[in-house]
Amino acid sequence: MKIIEKQMNIDFKVSDYIKNIKNEDVIIFDIETTGFVANRTYLYLIGYILCENGNWVFKQLFAENIIDESEILYTFYDELLKRKTLIHFNGDTFDIPYLIKKSNQLNISNKFNDINSIDIYKIVKPFKKIFKMDSMKLKNIEKFLGIYREDQFTGGDLISQYYDYLTTKDKSLEINLLLHNEEDLMNLPKVFEFLTYINTLNSLKSGNFKIDEINNIDQSYEVVLNKISPFNLSFDGFNYKLKFEKDKNIKLYQNIINTELKYFLDDHKDYFFIPDMNKAIHKTIASSLPSERKEKAKKSTCYIPHHSNFINVFNNSINLKIFKSDYKSKELFVESNAENIVDVFHKNIIDILN
Repeated sequence: MKIIEKQMNIDFKVSDYIKNIKNEDVIIFDIETTGFVANRTYLYLIGYILCENGNWVFKQLFAENIIDESEILYTFYDELLKRKTLIHFNGDTFDIPYLIKKSNQLNISNKFNDINSIDIYKIVKPFKKIFKMDSMKLKNIEKFLGIYREDQFTGGDLISQYYDYLTTKDKSLEINLLLHNEEDLMNLPKVFEFLTYINTLNSLKSGNFKIDEINNIDQSYEVVLNKISPFNLSFDGFNYKLKFEKDKNIKLYQNIINTELKYFLDDHKDYFFIPDMNKAIHKTIASSLPSERKEKAKKSTCYIPHHSNFINVFNNSINLKIFKSDYKSKELFVESNAENIVDVFHKNIIDILN
């Protein structure tokens, strides 16, 4: 087994991104194998980052021969016993189950039961659509953050290179094998910046923000939040834009729609629709009208038309009159001059992100 160790000159404090986690309690790891099934493949590399005497250190345990698997596991587990928190990217799905099965195969006791495990992938995965990504793979997040990689291989590409290495001990193959794992791990502290984005969005989704200003600009509202954005992103939808501009206040823009819409009444059986008035009236009032001027209201005709300025809302749970273009329409509106318009914008922002 070969051990590679490098000092990392980084200013990285885990608690800035994940609360109540001390640097000295953390080990961040990633593994490389020749396949997914532990008892039919080989573990050839475990890389990890930990903080020793206030400095971050990067280590790799590399199997120069197949028989090195056990030594790699024993060495890694010795490190785990000194730590309280294990951090990884998608390790709950692959890395940890693989190591447990490999340990069982080699009759080695694994050390995962007594350590707190945090999978960064599980934290970021629900935000795939919000960040307009095909997937939340590590390389995609790195690309989003503008992180450049020298390594051009996937883990699958390297399997054949490792088998070639076992035969040839070719130094260039060893460099490829180590670099892929190194960049996965060396970039992970940078990827923690993405967690500040997630934390910002979670804060908004939970309603933990206030509205500082509402400005009427060219038939639209500019809604200024008291939150500063750590990233650049825009959520564009029907008649709205939620704009994140780095180091500036987050803003919601909503178009003001001047049109005629319909307010649909409950209990349509208590109403008649009057075609020549284009509205429904209560049966007690309609009783005085001749029968040829009225018809029993349906759900789709039990409405009162109203011309006004409107803005979109995204569900009907708000305690205001909801207007629509027709009964089946999913586009909902409220009047833009509603007394509690601040509450409307507050709820709209939550709904956009949920």
